[in-house]
Amino acid sequence: MTRYSIQCYGIDVNKEKVCTQSDSPVFPNYKPNYVFYNLGKSEVSVEAIYGTAISWIGIITGPVVVKPGERKILEIDDRVYYVTGQKVRNLSLKTQIQMLHQELELNLPNTGEHYFTIAQTLIGFEKKFTFTKEEDSDYANINYFLLPMYSAVVNMKILFYQFGIVNQAKLELTNDNINMLKMWMNTLIEDKDGAVQYINKVFVDQYYLEYETCFPDIVYNSMAAVRQYCALNGFEYIDYWRSILKDPFTTKKPYNTAISYSTHFSRPTPLLAREMIPIEVSCPLQPKLINGRRNKMIGITVAIFRSSRNIPKIQGMVIHYENGDSINLGEASSETIPIDFKGAYLKKLTVWGCNALDMFEFLFTDGRTASCGSNVDSANVNNVFELDYHHIAGIMITNDATGLKGQSASISVSYQLTPEE
Repeated sequence: MTRYSIQCYGIDVNKEKVCTQSDSPVFPNYKPNYVFYNLGKSEVSVEAIYGTAISWIGIITGPVVVKPGERKILEIDDRVYYVTGQKVRNLSLKTQIQMLHQELELNLPNTGEHYFTIAQTLIGFEKKFTFTKEEDSDYANINYFLLPMYSAVVNMKILFYQFGIVNQAKLELTNDNINMLKMWMNTLIEDKDGAVQYINKVFVDQYYLEYETCFPDIVYNSMAAVRQYCALNGFEYIDYWRSILKDPFTTKKPYNTAISYSTHFSRPTPLLAREMIPIEVSCPLQPKLINGRRNKMIGITVAIFRSSRNIPKIQGMVIHYENGDSINLGEASSETIPIDFKGAYLKKLTVWGCNALDMFEFLFTDGRTASCGSNVDSANVNNVFELDYHHIAGIMITNDATGLKGQSASISVSYQLTPEE
């Protein structure tokens, strides 16, 4: 049986290949046009090239972008050539977007069609960064470490869809096109298999895996690290994405309710470890949500412990909140120091102490500083709680350690993205 070739080729992403070639026996002659069909699922760049039997020299026609399902003719001009060829490049997503940017700058026709083709190509692209139990037995760990890339892809997609909605007139998109973009955005974020559910699943899977495998003495730090990683690389995106879904024309960053957690400083205690065990962390590390906003710390009253040498150290504190609530941590004392936030956020907290808490230094977003206690006995041991673009939203101190006679033993904090006022 005769086998016929349809000259069909597969090309990997961002690779190129001379797929068809027309040679001359001895002397150069006129060459036929090339007809190209894109049978694939992504855009390709095609060009007609010329050269000799030894090497390629230059381009006759192109490059021309061919969308999936399209047919293009590459015309060969009325000159004679020794060898011509059809070179095809499978465009990466990055290259397609760069070409779209150039088309927009040059105000070329059919740019909207090119945009919408890329938008369709993006459907399901984030799934390349997810794994299931059937694909790999270690899927939970893999998904955990891929979470930053997954969230970055989802963020890129929703911003790309938003761009189309905002620039409908410039791209000459129809109302049906816009409705499709809105549907894709909503499915991407809120679907039962969308980004919100997926990020929650990655966190829950890793939470239980870490809880079952970590050493008991470091359970607080292990669980806090999982929570912080998932917050910074997943949960903090969600309020932003939902604000775009609600109003694609918004230019203001939304109030972000996500909370991340530090590791502890000084000695671990059972009471501290208990804070990270429930899947839902409680106050004071996770302030209550009131009408969509976290209950804000407005002041702290620090209880002072006096050593046998009368050196002031940290015994406890009362945290005061915007809604009038307060919470007591550690032990009360007859000597207290009030720290008034004066409407600002707590940007940085430096804590001094060697196996106990000796001194606090506060830095607020308005530039003010305050301190309490003494670092005379701290042996220069300290820890700085600070996270770029965040403020300290919660503080937890504990004193359930032996031999401290009331002095607090350990501290940890939680962070929240500082809102635009």
